[in-house]
Amino acid sequence: MSYQEEIEQSVRSIVEELPEWDADASDAIHQTAENWTIYTSHCHRIMQESSNEDAAFGHMGSDALDGCESFSDVVTRLAYFAVHQDIVDALSEWSDEDKLEARDEGLCEDCGEVCDHGLGDLQNDWKGREGEELCGDCYERWAEDQEDDEDEDDNTDEGEE
Repeated sequence: MSYQEEIEQSVRSIVEELPEWDADASDAIHQTAENWTIYTSHCHRIMQESSNEDAAFGHMGSDALDGCESFSDVVTRLAYFAVHQDIVDALSEWSDEDKLEARDEGLCEDCGEVCDHGLGDLQNDWKGREGEELCGDCYERWAEDQEDDEDEDDNTDEGEE
């Protein structure tokens, strides 16, 4: 898997694990970047493949290498900020729709609230609103309206006999 594919996979994991699709991802990005830089050998790969090799200086200026006591410390510090920025950049390219899709969610076309696509058997019952995204509440209202319409049709048919 290429470096960029791994970055995209990390972004997808971050989005899927957020408590809500539009939640602040800062802590998750930090944790993911830390996990990427645990091993120095991985840090070297990051520095070879990242397009943000100078990100540490952008974040910290001339203090970027303060506290580094070895070459390994320097590479790890630079790699952390590089991969962090790569993840931030990749996430910024995701649209709201991409984030919702990754979480198997969508926006209800009636009320605009986030709804879950993973509704199992219930989703198969939504034939009357096929193609539309509906939250559970809006679907239930629609289904009740359908039942009321059917009841009215039955009463009309009985009155005609």
